Amino acid sequence: MTGNPANDALMLAGTLAARLCHDLAGPLGTVTGALELAGNADAEALALAREASTELTHRLRFCRAAWAEGAGPASVAELAALAEGLAHRRVRLDVSGLAGQARLRPELGRILLNVLLLGAEGMPRGGTLALHGNPETEIAAILSGPGAAWPPGTAEAIAHPASALSRLGEPNTTLPSRALLAPFIALLAAREGLRLRLLLGPGEAQAPPLLITRS
Repeated sequence: MTGNPANDALMLAGTLAARLCHDLAGPLGTVTGALELAGNADAEALALAREASTELTHRLRFCRAAWAEGAGPASVAELAALAEGLAHRRVRLDVSGLAGQARLRPELGRILLNVLLLGAEGMPRGGTLALHGNPETEIAAILSGPGAAWPPGTAEAIAHPASALSRLGEPNTTLPSRALLAPFIALLAAREGLRLRLLLGPGEAQAPPLLITRS
């Protein structure tokens, strides 16, 4: 980072925008291509366009809720509905370990959506992120699926988010926008008085539970 709050905020916003554009580019390209064929009243092309349009809508809702200030889900049911935005990755959110009608602080909802997105990065062949606990005190996020693992560097980024973010500004260094997720989650959590930690044990499991606790 530059040390200048305004420049740092712009860098953060730019990285988020890059991530958003990346996520939307695929289905948008499908829609464009399908609509070009729709001039011939091709039923298959129109069906493909509608499917991609629905996916794009779900993904955009997910991104807005995860990244826009004050836009996070305010209930477990809303959280589960927004998780449809990651269906294209064969990633599922299991909220059965939470009270279905439980209310959420919107910022906690944002954190949980970003945790889901972080978990999706570690489940390239699909899988499930299960949430257990009480939104008022402690929630455990558990990954499961073929080769499921938190992305490399997650533990360090959670413990030292400022250092992780600073690497985005190092000269001649190109980091994928997904490298932002873990420190971004940690910064959101700190602002909300929450603590994050991975339950690393002697077995060094690839995907230890991630605990979100109120300080």
